[in-house]
Amino acid sequence: MKKPGALGNFSTTFEAKIPFGSLWLLQREIHYSDNLLDLGCGPSSPIRFIKHSYSVGVDIYEPYLRSSIRAGIHDAYVKADLRQIDKAKFPPASFDVVLAYDVIEHLTKDEGHTLVDKCKYWAKKKVMISTPNSYWPGSIRNVEFQRHKSGWSVTELRNLGFDVYGTGTLYETWENAMGYYIHFLPAKSFCLAKA
Repeated sequence: MKKPGALGNFSTTFEAKIPFGSLWLLQREIHYSDNLLDLGCGPSSPIRFIKHSYSVGVDIYEPYLRSSIRAGIHDAYVKADLRQIDKAKFPPASFDVVLAYDVIEHLTKDEGHTLVDKCKYWAKKKVMISTPNSYWPGSIRNVEFQRHKSGWSVTELRNLGFDVYGTGTLYETWENAMGYYIHFLPAKSFCLAKA
C-alpha cells in the first residue's frame, strides 16, 4: 500500500486546492482503494500526491523509470513503448483507473486513438487523460519521446467519450519594438471517461 507523497511545496499544495486544477481532479476521482495503471509515468508522476492502494508505472525512457523507482512512486514498473504495448499485457478491466497524464500528445493521432482504446480495455472504473489543449510543439531536454506529435481538441476528446475539463494556463511571450507581450491560452484538457 503506497503512502501519498508529501505536498511539500506551496505551488503543489495550492494547485491541489484549486477546483478543477489537475491535482484537484486527480484527488477527486482517485480513491484510496483504487489500483492504477500510470501510462507514460515519467520521473515524477502526479500520482505521488494521491492516496491509492497499488500502482504500476509504464514508461519507455529508462532514465525516467530509474528516477521514479528511486522516488518509490509506484509498486511495480514496466518498461514499454506505449505505441507497441499489446492489450494482452494486462487483462481486461484489471485496473480501477488508467491514467495517461501528458502522454497522447507525444503520439500521432492514430497512435493516440489506439492508446485510448487500450486504456478503455484495461480500465475497470475510469480512464483519465491530461493533454495540452490543441497542438503545442513542446519538447523537453531534446528527448525524442518528449516531442509532441499531435494536438487534441475538446471536441475530439468529447467524441471519444470523455468529459472534458479545462485546467491551468499556458502563456506565450514574444518581444517586439514596444517590449514583451504575454498571451494567455487555455493550457490543458483534463479528460475523464467512465469505464
